Amino acid sequence: MMKVVDEEGTLMDDFITYVSVERQRYTHHKIVKILGTKMDFDEKDEARRFFQILTQKTKDWNYSAMESYEFLTIESEIDTMLEKVVEHAQSIQKN
Repeated sequence: MMKVVDEEGTLMDDFITYVSVERQRYTHHKIVKILGTKMDFDEKDEARRFFQILTQKTKDWNYSAMESYEFLTIESEIDTMLEKVVEHAQSIQKN
């Protein structure tokens, strides 16, 4: 896994892999989905921990090659985190 910091010293193949238009659209769509998700937490520490983990997972996801096992695994973990927080928010609304 290569972390692209700037263009200097970056192999063209790696640059294309990590900044393709297709990848940018796909990841942008996921981030917009995350930002539009209704979230609710019982405590401030719970929210802080959730966003710390989510931030790290999205960074790791962004550093992995698109459609690789790692990319798909991390994306699934992000989706699971969002599903759980949505379920929690919906259960609070019902009460």
